[in-house]
Amino acid sequence: AVRFLHMPRINSFRAFMLTGGLLLAAFPSGSEAWGEMTGKPPIRKGCAIIVTDDDIPSGSATAGALFVEDAGIGKRLLTGDVLATALGFLEAGVRCIDVIDSHDGAVDPQPLREIGVPVLTPSNTENWTWPFLGPMENEYSVAALIGFHSNAGVAGFRPHTMNDSIKSLEIDGNKAGEVAHLIIGLGALDVPVGIVSGDMNATEEGGLWASQVEKVTVRWFASDGKPMFLSSSTAAMELRRAAVRAVQTPKDPYRPREPMHITLATYSRELMRDRVKTMGKKWRQAARKRRSGPGLPGAIDFGFGSMSTVEGNTVSWKASSAELAFVTIAFAASHLRGPENWAIVSRGYSAYQTGRYRKAIDDYGKALRQNPYDIATRCR
Repeated sequence: AVRFLHMPRINSFRAFMLTGGLLLAAFPSGSEAWGEMTGKPPIRKGCAIIVTDDDIPSGSATAGALFVEDAGIGKRLLTGDVLATALGFLEAGVRCIDVIDSHDGAVDPQPLREIGVPVLTPSNTENWTWPFLGPMENEYSVAALIGFHSNAGVAGFRPHTMNDSIKSLEIDGNKAGEVAHLIIGLGALDVPVGIVSGDMNATEEGGLWASQVEKVTVRWFASDGKPMFLSSSTAAMELRRAAVRAVQTPKDPYRPREPMHITLATYSRELMRDRVKTMGKKWRQAARKRRSGPGLPGAIDFGFGSMSTVEGNTVSWKASSAELAFVTIAFAASHLRGPENWAIVSRGYSAYQTGRYRKAIDDYGKALRQNPYDIATRCR
């Protein structure tokens, strides 16, 4: 299965590179990617889907679930948040739930398995069709976004959008991050988002793009700038109650006005200049491979070369549908990814641990020049 990850750290987008390259992730091809296989289980209706990020669990001011010093703690905490959400859905009468772990290891599947809830990852799922969302083979009546962070360009916890090379994303003139991107993608597939959990900016973003969404803020800054967090036990109660309310008060899927206008900016002009040269060609290659499946209207005819505008460090385009907007944003962000910021941060941390403080400062400085809004690195 092709992996299309939005992991912001040392393994951002790297896993999907192992099995098919940069672009095939957004547009999987062939009978395996599209599920044209015999013996498929029947489609389940009225299900819930829990989409996870690895950055912001409850119970800690610093923990994430992958590639940080306290990753083991973070994974346990994030799993607890996901489990509480799933239990709330079950309490509300939902009988089929899928957990999506596109980071492939951010969630411990065992506690979910014990209550009959599968955790789908790129490595255990054959038909990983949609970026960040997996196969989407069941009919979902509600979605929860658990563990999300601030978007690029704001002061928050691990602020980024897709990866550390993206400076900003605007959709129809509005600032957007990964939460907004997923709300649009799920809405295009007729799935309303009922819950968003994460830091204060992620839940605020959820409320802006899905006005009736249940918001569970698990990490925030106090008035004096001190990082605060919701305890795991309190978060479990709030997430479980929010899940029940999300089912009992049905929400509408996000419906944008089409076409949608998208602008993506990188921190580096040079990166945009170099990568944009091949963007149109790579897109066409990926879109043609999509023909082996059900297809996406407009994908073949769309071209980043002819239908996009590049100015300095920004690229802008129009998407004829929400589905096309969702996949073109994912494609462009991955194609425009530069050197992995977290790898630089990791080198700096190693230097710090061994007493090479000048080296640590130099590496942190490089990381901050690439992403000046990374508050955690600035603190280091």
